[in-house]
Amino acid sequence: MKIKSIKKISWLEIFSIWKKNEAKNPAWIKHYQKKGFKTWAAWRKIYIKPLKLNKLEWQIGTLVNPLTTVPNFYGGPFKAWQKNFYKKIVRTEHCSVPTNTPKFKELAKLAEIKNNERFKELINDFPKNTTLIALKINKKIIIIEGMHRCTAIALIKNRKKPLNSKISLAIAEYPDIYLPILGN
Repeated sequence: MKIKSIKKISWLEIFSIWKKNEAKNPAWIKHYQKKGFKTWAAWRKIYIKPLKLNKLEWQIGTLVNPLTTVPNFYGGPFKAWQKNFYKKIVRTEHCSVPTNTPKFKELAKLAEIKNNERFKELINDFPKNTTLIALKINKKIIIIEGMHRCTAIALIKNRKKPLNSKISLAIAEYPDIYLPILGN
């Protein structure tokens, strides 16, 4: 994976990027309110706290060839993704990397992904600039924010379509090979 213009970034800046990516999205608002959360930040704290993301050292840079690199990133340890998609690829109960977190190129082969309206919309209206948030474990890149965009990039590659977007990656080395399962 080649990243250019790498620089250090604070957790508060990362959190701000994450908030910008999701907090005003009507689908996410509906989702977290349905789960009983009043704010986006309250909902996301259940993901941030177990990973201790605020304790990590973060860097950010621009991916040189996202159509090649992103499909080889691994999906994050999310209950909903495990329930809906991972179980079709992997067969374990614990979340270790890469044992039971599939690559996005594997997810992009699933009929449930290829035929999903949300991914179709994202492919047709992919952001011109976007930032993914990831953890690095044993040289593996695990996405913790940007799952839908990464899946769409893998689908775009499979369909041999161009990707006219600047993709940045905020990343931190994670101190363990096991990630807690996230979500409610």
